[in-house]
Amino acid sequence: MKRNMPDTMSYRYFILICFAISSLISFNPILLAREVVLNDIKINSISIPDNFKNSIAISEEDSITFIYHLHINNEVQNPFLFKITIKNDSQASTFTLNKNIISYKRLPPGNYNLSISAFEPQNNWQTNELLINFIVDDVLAENFKKAIQNYQNQLASSVTSSKNDDKSPFYFFSNSLVMITLSAVLIILIITSVIIKNNRKGLKKNHKTNENRFNKINGVTKMAEKNNNSVSAEDYKKLSLENEKLKQELQSLRDQIDALSNRADELNKQNKELKENLDKISKSKTELEELQKQKDDLFAIIIHDIKNPAALIKSLVELLRSYDLTATEQQEVMEDIFVTTKKIVSLSQEVTKVLALESNTLKLNKEPVNIKYIVDEVVKRNMIAANNKSIAMKSEVPENLPEIEIDSQKIEEVIENLISNAIKFSNEGGKVRVLAKANSRELTVEVSDNGLGLSEEDVNNAFQRGARLSARPTAGEHSSGFGLWIVKKMVEAHNGKVWVKSALGRGSTFAFSIPYQQE
Repeated sequence: MKRNMPDTMSYRYFILICFAISSLISFNPILLAREVVLNDIKINSISIPDNFKNSIAISEEDSITFIYHLHINNEVQNPFLFKITIKNDSQASTFTLNKNIISYKRLPPGNYNLSISAFEPQNNWQTNELLINFIVDDVLAENFKKAIQNYQNQLASSVTSSKNDDKSPFYFFSNSLVMITLSAVLIILIITSVIIKNNRKGLKKNHKTNENRFNKINGVTKMAEKNNNSVSAEDYKKLSLENEKLKQELQSLRDQIDALSNRADELNKQNKELKENLDKISKSKTELEELQKQKDDLFAIIIHDIKNPAALIKSLVELLRSYDLTATEQQEVMEDIFVTTKKIVSLSQEVTKVLALESNTLKLNKEPVNIKYIVDEVVKRNMIAANNKSIAMKSEVPENLPEIEIDSQKIEEVIENLISNAIKFSNEGGKVRVLAKANSRELTVEVSDNGLGLSEEDVNNAFQRGARLSARPTAGEHSSGFGLWIVKKMVEAHNGKVWVKSALGRGSTFAFSIPYQQE
């Protein structure tokens, strides 16, 4: 039995070498007909050894590049395309390109399968797929890089005879059939010599050397013991099982983290919705409180403004009933009653307008109108009041202003309010000017006076409802505080805007503009 041992080992060694030679020949690109060949795989622009290409692991921050080419034997190479398919646990992507290099970066964690094939639409052929598997995992990537580093370090220290030659022996066999044949003959001669010598001790030593080198090529020498013995199959199996267990635990943790992250996103979304609803409720509450306050203020103003005229009418009526008055005296009392009643009616009309504007029931009856006709009519109507205070009123409205589509009654009320205010707040001998102008976009009307003017606070509050300005009418005229607010609402109903420019003692300019194109 001991005598046959060398023959048996020599025979097995011979079979192994023959298999290696046949593999070299079968994978030589010259002998292949048409296939996609992988040239190189680079991680962060650094090539990885061939024996590590079956267990690639990269991190999320790494870039991975695949370089390949189509080998065609003994035929004219027509234009062709590469078909690339990459997929992971959840999705897949397929596309074509005419380049022999493709790179990926910042891939999400998971197991990836990359397949590369070539096809030619013209002759309707397609190669088999070149399959490459790799994993995106930060922990495994770190171990993978350490394994490559250990392999390179140990390879550099163990193979000292190859330091002066940058090319491995396989370089000379890869592209030449003649070199492969010569190499095969040389190896067969060496094997024959080994068989003839039948040296058991030499075979045993050679077997041990080949076993160590095989372990180095497969990247497992980093787990070797200090005495440089190779890792046993049992230890390798244990490490594989532990690695698989760690993978499962890591995947379980990732699933839990994803579930917690999704739950956190849902809670954040619900919190955001609750906050928005709370803000809406708070805003609505504030608006209701403000409306209630405005309502109370409105009734207080109405009661205040109506109480005095009503008391005056009562006194005048009692005067008529209790005393014998001459016809002239009766006429004066009746005139006072008329004026006072007129104030009450005017105030009631303004309150009615306020309520209509607040309830959003203001309806506009629009029609094309030349603003000059409205301005001239209002100026004429207020000329008596201006003359009573010796106020010079001037209208500057061009004849050729383009017509604008408005509710003429509402805009007439606006101009009426602005002109009457200008007269009320101007001293005797003052000046009031009404100006109208237009451009391609809008019509503008301005009413200016050289009266009392407004403070900065009055300018800010001028168009507020029920605003009581510091300036008072110069001749004791009636002022409800609603006029400018009504002006603002009616102009805004026409998609326009109002503004005021004023300074104390320098008069005021109230203006509004209305666009020709309204929504």
